[in-house]
Parts: sequence; C-alpha cells; structure tokens
Amino acid sequence: DDGSLPYYGESRARAVTDSAGEFTLRKLLDRDYTLVALHPDYASGKANAHSASSEWVKITLGGGGVVEGYVTVDGIPKSGAALLVRTADKVNKSARSDERGYYRVAGVWSGGATVRAQLGEFRTPSYRSQVFDVAVHAGKTSRVDINFPAATTRLEGTVYGLDGNTVGADVVLIIQTDDGLERVGYECGEDGFFHFDRLPAGEGELSVRFDGLVQRRMAVSVPEGERLTQ
Repeated sequence: DDGSLPYYGESRARAVTDSAGEFTLRKLLDRDYTLVALHPDYASGKANAHSASSEWVKITLGGGGVVEGYVTVDGIPKSGAALLVRTADKVNKSARSDERGYYRVAGVWSGGATVRAQLGEFRTPSYRSQVFDVAVHAGKTSRVDINFPAATTRLEGTVYGLDGNTVGADVVLIIQTDDGLERVGYECGEDGFFHFDRLPAGEGELSVRFDGLVQRRMAVSVPEGERLTQ
C-alpha cells in the first residue's frame, strides 16, 4: 500500500489492468464496494459494485487538471522535495522536484485540493513541510510555487511526565512564517530529548503528543539565528 488509495472500509483489494483495460478482483466479502481507478496521467474514476455475484463494472477516468510549480529554500531551487496533491475525495498523487526545483502532478480532479511540500523525513530534525490550498480545473494548469524561508534557529528541550521522569513522545511545532504555515516534527526517545536544528523565524505552537493524543500545547516565538531551550 503506497498511500495513494482512499480508505472506504475494513475490506480492501487492488488489481492492475491489462492492455485491454480490464481487471479482476477475487475473493471479496459479500458487501457493497466503491471501486477507485488511478492512473498517473488521468483523474481518478469511481464506481459502486456489490460482490455477491460476478459483476462487470465500467470505470471512466477523467482528464483532470495539472498542478505544477517550483520548490525553493530561501529562494534557491530545491531538488528531491516530496510533493503530495490531495483531492476532496481523498485521492493522493505525488511527485518530486527536479534539479530546477520544478514539479508537475497531472490528472488531478477538478475542484479544491491541497498541495503539501515536504523536506526530509517526518520525525527527524531535518523535516519541514508546508501545505497550500489550490483550485484545480479540467484541462488547465494551476501554479503553486513553494518557498521554505531561511532556517537558522535551533530549538531543543526535554519532555517530562507527571511523575517528573523523562518520557518518549512526538513533538510537533507549527510556525506561521512570511511564506506560509510550516510544520516540523520530531520523535524523542525515552530520555525525552528533542531538537529542531533549522527553524525559520516566526510565531508558532509547540504540541507534545503521547499515543497520538495531544497532552500539552504552548506558544513559541522563534527569533532568527538563535538557540532556544524549552
């Protein structure tokens, strides 16, 4: 599972079409299904079916629109940034920026969508992400350029439980910068220590999460080029 399919219930199956565009899904539970067809160059198609007996289902892919743009860090093109376009029906399409910082995602359904640009891996000090809304129109190209501002501040700290002992947790910081809303995250070990090495200047909120639940929130002001301790 690469995360590109929406989740419609407990039962899930997939197949790949042949040269004639035909597919077969076998050993399905006796229930109603929503079938979703995905292709990198077309907008997704959907159809409803029931698996009580053999059924022929026709799914039509749409032309969709294109989302493209450039990813930069402090104005400098950034290659290898991960881009994810998520439509209102929760279908994801992804791409990576090239050496010019350029990315292109085709076959996106018309309507509202979000574009997420990500640097580094989540829960690591180098992780940074921004999310923008975009309107997509069939047969047209929507432009979303994303710039990550210069990041020169280090934030570090330690997480303690109610008993005064250090605990492992997920620490997430959301910062409002001049270029948009940026999110960074870190997973600290049992020593409770966390650090973000390169943060942009801005006002933000730091949240500490245990088992996926937010246990503590606090406002954080991030100046430029300093070292902060929480």
